[in-house]
Amino acid sequence: MIMYLLKLNIALILLFSFYKLMFTGDTFFSWRRATLIGMYLVAMLVPVMDFSVWLSNSEGMTSIANKYATVVLPAVSTSSQGGEVLLWELIVLIVYSVVAYVLLLRFLCQLVSIILLKNNSQSSYICDTEVYLLTDDEGPFSFFNWIFINPERHKSDEIEEIMMHELTHCQQLHSIDIIFSELFCIIFWFNPFVWLLKREVRLNLEYLADNSVLANGKDNKEYQYHLLGLTYRKNVATITNNFNVLPIKKRIKMMNKKETKGKIAQARNLTQRIQVRGTRSVWAFSFPEPGFSRLASSWNSEGSGQRPLGLAAVSVVDTRGSKSRRRAAVNTVIPSHL
Repeated sequence: MIMYLLKLNIALILLFSFYKLMFTGDTFFSWRRATLIGMYLVAMLVPVMDFSVWLSNSEGMTSIANKYATVVLPAVSTSSQGGEVLLWELIVLIVYSVVAYVLLLRFLCQLVSIILLKNNSQSSYICDTEVYLLTDDEGPFSFFNWIFINPERHKSDEIEEIMMHELTHCQQLHSIDIIFSELFCIIFWFNPFVWLLKREVRLNLEYLADNSVLANGKDNKEYQYHLLGLTYRKNVATITNNFNVLPIKKRIKMMNKKETKGKIAQARNLTQRIQVRGTRSVWAFSFPEPGFSRLASSWNSEGSGQRPLGLAAVSVVDTRGSKSRRRAAVNTVIPSHL
């Protein structure tokens, strides 16, 4: 069981790093959602997968295993203090169980509070949709098909935006993603990447709902001011889809971002960045002499229209600067036959 948890947590760290590399800065919110859920599933499957056949056929892994067996294992000595080790394992298990039970109890209390709130609230219809009326100063939120709102606290245009936002959560079943991420946090609370992953899930769901509101013709600026006005409203529970999910700054920044044109273009740009960085690293290790970098700079200075035969230059240009800054490109020299 311990090895399973260890492998799963390592898999989550690697998958989260892959997610940040691939999706940071784009607007593929549906792709993001599928990837985030897939990461949870893959992380659960990886520890039970058998890689013995692949490892046995890999010469590199076989040599590493042999080296480990001949060098590391003989140096490991057994300790006679077995009781002390068992005591520490018991303490760790108790601490883990206590924290997990506290988080589980908190999760169940939130579920019960939402059900009680639904049963004790009056229902009404807004935009032909049944909603449950809040009486306090809580912010609007939804949980599965239940939408909670206090219409007396909002103007008519704000109510329409809130309903579009919350109906997106309901129709796309965003509560499933939230519950899934919450359960993972309960079981693997000791892994900080699980909490980071939960935060990414919550933010991406809000990106989806915000994008749906703007796609229905609502004014971008007015909607953002509306969000800012609800920043300090109290939320009922963390397992609900709250309209005023923080950080608002990231949501506004994403709404003002230009739509990513295509996955092919994104993959091409990523490949180009990897190639440039990889080539620069390889060339730096291959030719560490300082005179080499000075020679590379002289080839691309103004007035020099020639480069030595068999060599080409890759320029990384800062397009945000003036002409004089753009001319001062950072150049990396690579063989033209690569």
